[in-house]
Amino acid sequence: MSATTIQDIYVTLGRLLAVVEAVRPLNSAEFFNATSKAEWLIGRTLPMAMPKLRRRPELDELVAELMGKIDLADYDALPKVIPATSAGAGRMMLAYYQQRAHLPARVDKPRTPAGVDWSTADWSQSDQALAEQHGVSRQAAQAARKRHAPSHQ
Repeated sequence: MSATTIQDIYVTLGRLLAVVEAVRPLNSAEFFNATSKAEWLIGRTLPMAMPKLRRRPELDELVAELMGKIDLADYDALPKVIPATSAGAGRMMLAYYQQRAHLPARVDKPRTPAGVDWSTADWSQSDQALAEQHGVSRQAAQAARKRHAPSHQ
């Protein structure tokens, strides 16, 4: 066993879960699986969040730092299922909430905000430029282009 204890790994897993959830909301089943099975968090939930984490360098660096704290032998020694009433699960949840408090809030862009006036849009701009100008997602601008652009009428 390395200098890292199993209890330290639970803390690291809790912090890791908070970082993942900062970029990818988890439904209740995913959250339960990620908190009860370390392999689910690292082998399934984390890889699904990686594309969004890569776009946030500060979070990507934090993930790299956290993953560096886990020794493979210690990780292999973790129980396959982390009982919800165990001290490890408690440490994991405490670390999750502590880390979450130090992360920037996730900002979800509204799909179609009310009151967007597309009649004034300059359709010669890219979808990304339109999105930034009107405060919507690129996909919303793309959909508006299909509905409103003169070349599509």
